Amino acid sequence: MTSDNNSTNGRGKQKRGINIPNVGNAVNGAKSAFREVTGQSVTPLEYAREKQQVQNQTNYQVLRQDRAKLQQETVKADTEEKRIEFFQAQYKELGHKIDTAWVKADIAEIDHQTAIVEKEISMVNKDIREIELAIEKDNKAILEEKQELNYLKGLEELRSISLGISEKTYDNDIKQGVLDVNGSEVAQNAIPTKASIKAFLIGA
Repeated sequence: MTSDNNSTNGRGKQKRGINIPNVGNAVNGAKSAFREVTGQSVTPLEYAREKQQVQNQTNYQVLRQDRAKLQQETVKADTEEKRIEFFQAQYKELGHKIDTAWVKADIAEIDHQTAIVEKEISMVNKDIREIELAIEKDNKAILEEKQELNYLKGLEELRSISLGISEKTYDNDIKQGVLDVNGSEVAQNAIPTKASIKAFLIGA
């Protein structure tokens, strides 16, 4: 029987090599041998792994910081958006107030102009009333004068009738009487006329 290093396979042939009962132990042994030879505490693979772990941790920290910063920016953006909405609402309300103020000012101006027009209309109506009263007064005076003239005319006719003299024949009678007395026609201005008789009657 041979040793472990000279064991045979199923076909009876010998298989040369190292008997490694545990791969982990072999790896650890290789690491130890590497440390002894190089004087390094870690192998390149371990260094690469540690470096990758450190890089992963760094990246994770950066990622967490970026995520926290993103959350802060998101909160800030939400806050700014709410502030913008608030300012927009205030602007809208202010615009509504300004529009309302302008409308009120326009209404006040319209009321003022309306009051002025109404005052002018009242003054015009007053002037019209004064003119109407003056016309009524003039008409009354004209009517009184007309009535007075009619009265005088009636009085004249009444006096003519009471004297038994006809206005139509009076001048002819006077003219004929003058001709009969003088035997000739006298000057026209010496004969009483209708106008002179009216003046006499009115003055009587």
